[in-house]
Amino acid sequence: ALPLAACGSSSDDPDGGGDDDDDGGADIDGGAGCPVTPAGDPETVPLRGACPLATRLGGFEIVENGSYTAISGQVSDGVVPVSILEEVGSEGDCKLLKRNNPFCSPACDADETCGHDGVCVPFPRQQDLGVVSVQGLAACSEMSARVPGNSYYDTELPHPGFAAGDLVRLTSPDSDYGPLALHGVGVAPLDAEGPSVTVTAGEALPLTWNAVAEGARSRVLVSINIDQHGVTPLTLVCDFPDTGSAEISAELIDQLFGGGVSGFPNARIVRHTTDSQEVGDGCVELNVASEREVSVTTAN
Repeated sequence: ALPLAACGSSSDDPDGGGDDDDDGGADIDGGAGCPVTPAGDPETVPLRGACPLATRLGGFEIVENGSYTAISGQVSDGVVPVSILEEVGSEGDCKLLKRNNPFCSPACDADETCGHDGVCVPFPRQQDLGVVSVQGLAACSEMSARVPGNSYYDTELPHPGFAAGDLVRLTSPDSDYGPLALHGVGVAPLDAEGPSVTVTAGEALPLTWNAVAEGARSRVLVSINIDQHGVTPLTLVCDFPDTGSAEISAELIDQLFGGGVSGFPNARIVRHTTDSQEVGDGCVELNVASEREVSVTTAN
């Protein structure tokens, strides 16, 4: 699955993740339990943007989809090679990302996966991070790793699970990765129904969505795929400022069509804030988001 901020959202911390105040780093409130309201200022807490795909070990998503709010997450001890997408085009806030499928001969064993250099590597294993706590939601959430697989999820939150502008904080205790402390800011919900768009070869694609209050820290990600059955399909991913409107150029639309058209096109729009933290040789991410499906048709 494509991460929410695969295009690499702009960071609100121009120093690339420096911890400029007591709320920005991997500090754990020892013995504090799980208070509903975390300490910190949602207007200034550092949001360090998305992890690079090449080092993204996983992360957590707190998503409302109009019907319910849920938390899900997983963190592995490596990166699955096929999830590292190749950038084959870009313009402004948009990128064209291609999925390449590695080939290994002989075939890899069941506990291995094929790397892009044609060499089998151990398949990344999801890790137990201990109890993960999320504060700042409508109800505090504490999650343990679910077996098998060490996945984290909470599907019993009140809905809506967060309010626009509220500070959200996710922490985990000291594990093999060290302690985690990631932040988000509650985003305003997108319109109840996602937009309906027609992607036409040779034409720019205008997009609109409901506006937010001035000063909101959210951005809006749009992803479009029109080649579901392709061997190396392209996905158009844009991460726009949350201004209520944007446009994808005709040149990028033509490149998208050039990658092929097959199956049913799909798209989504996601209003989000994104934070990340380096852990060893990798990176872990937190997204707080409102997500809607987009109805898509294509026209040559």
